Amino acid sequence: MNKKYYQYIDLPNWQQVSADILHWITVNTDYTTNRAIRGYVAPDNDRMLAELPQIQTMFDSINSKVYNMAFIFRNNHIYTEPHYDGVKCSARINLPILNCENTYTIFYELKEGAIMQSIHDIRGNRQLNVKFADCYKVDQVELNKPLVLCINELHGIFVPAENALPRISVTFYVDPDPISFII
Repeated sequence: MNKKYYQYIDLPNWQQVSADILHWITVNTDYTTNRAIRGYVAPDNDRMLAELPQIQTMFDSINSKVYNMAFIFRNNHIYTEPHYDGVKCSARINLPILNCENTYTIFYELKEGAIMQSIHDIRGNRQLNVKFADCYKVDQVELNKPLVLCINELHGIFVPAENALPRISVTFYVDPDPISFII
């Protein structure tokens, strides 16, 4: 049996919620114009959920409660280094916000003898990075609709050179852990 790393899911009204989140980002931050902003950026979750209750309403349809979220900004064309996220959950739900078409999360497996480098990510969480030479690609998925991603598997993001920037997505931490959509 093939290992599963992701699963697209149906969330009602997700395109409108995505547009509402982009409007919120544009009105309340400089994230869409400040090219120094990149990577994982945590908003004020309580404020966002209060001002955009449609986010939680969307997740109510799958009996999930949002307890955290973060924007993922890419202001450059990139292959991120393969890594394991340094968080306690097994999966998160990602939503495309802007310029996510033709961008991919790529999943990898380790080669024998691979060396993992322990670093602290921008949140202060321990993250394990792996050099491209120490792993091989096993799967990839385009972020063009709501997606459950298995983040405790080795993965990275690919934004091709022809893609418009910035690429913005939002990742949601929900309870219960959405790994049940994948396994």
